[in-house]
Amino acid sequence: METISAIFTNKFVILLMTLILFAIIVKIMDIVVNKIFKNLPYTDNPQRVKQLQTIKQIIQSTILAVFIVIALLQAMTTFGIDIKPLIATAGVAGVAIGFGAKRFVEDLIMGVLVLSEGQINVGDYVEIAGLKGNVEKISLKMIVLRDTSGQVHYIRNGLITTVTNYTQNYGYNILTVAVPHDSNVESVYDAMRQVYADMKNNPEISKMILSDIEILGVDRIVQTVIYTLCKVKTTSGSQATFKNQFNQRIKEKLDVSNIKLISTLSS
Repeated sequence: METISAIFTNKFVILLMTLILFAIIVKIMDIVVNKIFKNLPYTDNPQRVKQLQTIKQIIQSTILAVFIVIALLQAMTTFGIDIKPLIATAGVAGVAIGFGAKRFVEDLIMGVLVLSEGQINVGDYVEIAGLKGNVEKISLKMIVLRDTSGQVHYIRNGLITTVTNYTQNYGYNILTVAVPHDSNVESVYDAMRQVYADMKNNPEISKMILSDIEILGVDRIVQTVIYTLCKVKTTSGSQATFKNQFNQRIKEKLDVSNIKLISTLSS
């Protein structure tokens, strides 16, 4: 008859071999996941690369968590601990948590799909759940949009059914220049064209520009303010940089024309 010490030693060896086997499997799966993501057609957009890296980390963490749970259950079984009550309790708890976390799970699944398929990138101008705006942030739980009036919208990924992306692979900068109602509108348009010409002649900025400037005219008049619009097509992800450069230059041009700049907006 085996002694208690021998029995314990045998069980410990079995457990150790099982853990080593699990560790090898996890390592192999980790290598496979890394290879799959390494061979994906990454774009030049660093935001896209970041999104794919996020998904890779989620997959690797999930695989590790699953095998840790299996290893713990195997250890308990090896040492004669009855895991049936634990599994039954976990099942009941899982159902309860499942009902409570239904929205979270929906958000998580849709978030993974949005990130993996590259439907949306930060800086894109999109329409989601009836709301339009520039994408400021994408996470596994929600998407953050800022509309043309500056309002920020937080949209749960679980609410996404249709996505309209107006800036896939390129973007339109809709630039609003607000001036006093007694300003010469044609002078404002000339200032816009001059700013565009200056930016087009800048080697760094010209790389972002994909079209000529389009003067869209007066958008609206609110009390004593005239809102004028222009549009320029630029490379994807460069909208913020282009907007900043435009805003700086339009202020200088309007100052030369003695026109007061009230505000600028972009979409």
